[in-house]
Amino acid sequence: MRGPNPRRPRVTPRQYKGQPVLSVAIVDCGQSGLSIAFTLMRENVTNMRVYGRNRPGEAGPWTSDARMQTLRTHDDPELRL
Repeated sequence: MRGPNPRRPRVTPRQYKGQPVLSVAIVDCGQSGLSIAFTLMRENVTNMRVYGRNRPGEAGPWTSDARMQTLRTHDDPELRL
């Protein structure tokens, strides 16, 4: 079985009123959004944009509020991690 042709776009480019439009817009460039973008790029979908609300260098839980107070689990022998 052969994979997709790496030189051929996976999605046909489209236009609206003579202007090119994105094939994919990913809103939120967290781990999930970046994973989706990476997977689409591997499938030769390149006409996309990933949007995030933080400026470059200010992304991630280290500089903003994370949903968890800690990023690591507590040592619990019953979890057997």
